[in-house]
Amino acid sequence: MTEQESYASVWDAICDSPGEATVMKLKSELLMVLQTRVKSCSGKEEAAAFLGITKPRLTELVQGKIDRFTLEQLVQLLVAAGLDVEIQVKPRLPEGH
Repeated sequence: MTEQESYASVWDAICDSPGEATVMKLKSELLMVLQTRVKSCSGKEEAAAFLGITKPRLTELVQGKIDRFTLEQLVQLLVAAGLDVEIQVKPRLPEGH
């Protein structure tokens, strides 16, 4: 029998490096905020216009196609949605804590 590993997030489990996992966690968080913001719009036309993107691009966002967006693009969309974005950097805890 093998011991199962546990991970803090799905990204830690499937990404090749801690850096890649961190980027994916950030992208996921930003994408979810955008999806919530889009739900407050009355329809796709309004949401796309609100964000300054095409309806097909909005569909990718709503469907969670995270691989189709860069971190920079997500930040730009959040700003277009009238939100402020901040990055917090802090020391990493040693493994096992």
